[in-house]
Amino acid sequence: MKTVDNFLEYVRATPGTHCVYTGTFDPVTIGHLDVVSQILEQKITDNPLLIKVNPDPKSKPDASPYHLRQAWMTLAIQDLPRDFSNKILLCIDPIHHGPLNGLIGFFGGRVIRVIGSDKVFKNYNYQLEVPREHNGVSSTKVRELAQNHRLDLAGDLIPPSLSLSVVNYFAKDR
Repeated sequence: MKTVDNFLEYVRATPGTHCVYTGTFDPVTIGHLDVVSQILEQKITDNPLLIKVNPDPKSKPDASPYHLRQAWMTLAIQDLPRDFSNKILLCIDPIHHGPLNGLIGFFGGRVIRVIGSDKVFKNYNYQLEVPREHNGVSSTKVRELAQNHRLDLAGDLIPPSLSLSVVNYFAKDR
């Protein structure tokens, strides 16, 4: 897996269409990794998949610290097959670039926003749904299970490389 320091500069400087998968990823779940795998399997673009952890999720003021969520994503990507992890760029700039819909317009359709959800959102030009076998897997569910000391269940919903770190973080009183 490679990283890119400045998301906007990278998109400006690299020709072609870009897929961007953004989210809070608090924490990364097996559902998130399934979305990444599906994007790469579908070969939507020849450019690497850009993954951007939202540094300042205004809708989630109690989110885990950005540096921790970024570290979890870095570890989780390493759980993917090597040929997939080599097709991913993790954006490491901690700058919130505003609503991605505005960026899509700014780049004239060269940016495709990808979300993984079982809900339908109207304002995205591309939506990838979480696979049926992982419905019900959510970061919220992982946090709740860990906080209730249901470590056996929480660990089944997150990538193996994150199990200890995520469960310990959410099981403690914050």
